Amino acid sequence: ARRYQAAGWLKKMVGIVGSRDLPHEPSEEEFLLGLRNGLILCNVLNKVHPGAVPK
Repeated sequence: ARRYQAAGWLKKMVGIVGSRDLPHEPSEEEFLLGLRNGLILCNVLNKVHPGAVPK
């Protein structure tokens, strides 16, 4: 599923963020909970464009 591909890509980009780690094959709920607070997405954005999101 695309969710698994997205989770794998996110893990490669940022690894573990705080205590948040996406499972290798997350359920839809696990995927949504992992992204809900924005930490993972902010870290991905900073990898792609350093300094885009202040820490």
